[in-house]
Amino acid sequence: MTITVASGKGGTGKTTIATALAMLWPEPVALLDADVEEPNCRFFLDTTEGKQREVFLPVPQIDEAICTGCGACSSFCRYGALVRIGKKVMTFPNLCHSCGACMMVCPEGAISEKPSFIGTIDSAQFRALDGSLRTHRWGTLKLGAAMAPPLIRELRREKDKEPLQLIDSPPGASCPMANAVKNADLVLMVAENTPFGAHDLEKAISTLEEMDLPVLALINRADLGGGEAEAVCRRKGIDIIGRVPFDRKVAESYARGVHPILEVPAFRQAVEQVVGHLIAFLQTSIEQKT
Repeated sequence: MTITVASGKGGTGKTTIATALAMLWPEPVALLDADVEEPNCRFFLDTTEGKQREVFLPVPQIDEAICTGCGACSSFCRYGALVRIGKKVMTFPNLCHSCGACMMVCPEGAISEKPSFIGTIDSAQFRALDGSLRTHRWGTLKLGAAMAPPLIRELRREKDKEPLQLIDSPPGASCPMANAVKNADLVLMVAENTPFGAHDLEKAISTLEEMDLPVLALINRADLGGGEAEAVCRRKGIDIIGRVPFDRKVAESYARGVHPILEVPAFRQAVEQVVGHLIAFLQTSIEQKT
């Protein structure tokens, strides 16, 4: 099963909550950091040495000796990855979605594919609070790469021995987030009670509604603000399963690179209650499916 921890905007505490859930979960879990443009879960985990592999995508290359410049490929490509200028075709690999259609429509067979490096995937283990070792994987997008979704999909494609995947999603409501939440059994939205937080939370929930995914919410720093995010949840019919109060000690712990569940008892207790709600939700979901 899969739980994706998401947020409408950055800075809500999504990664802090995701890593806390992974460290506190009573059964083995695999933690995936899908925020590939800035993966940082590992900075707050006691990780072992791991292994890294490179990820490539096939992109088109033009054989100019064969190409007649007919423009069939550029006319067909909806992403603008091929552009005809005069009798020449230019390729823009950063825009390519690797569908291979350009090769199919080229009447001269002048297009082949070459691998293009898009980033890396690292695999390691982290130590949970019960002392067990659990899987942690994260993707790192190549600097300057235009699209995160292909790397997120590759990160999720690998199978883990643990029965539950916890995914730390990119913030927002665009394609990277959609690829991180796709087919999840549950999406936990981490929100804050600010006007910006409420606005972006509503956009993200609307995206999840379009994808027909079950959603629960957690309000971080819940005693600050004017209850804006909670109002969105009420209006959208989203259950709030946790309210984590503001505590300066959490920020101080975070700034030192120490996870707050190790130093702030009130924070740990709040997350433990959220774990209980999540387990109950998953159990009910399993019972309904059987």
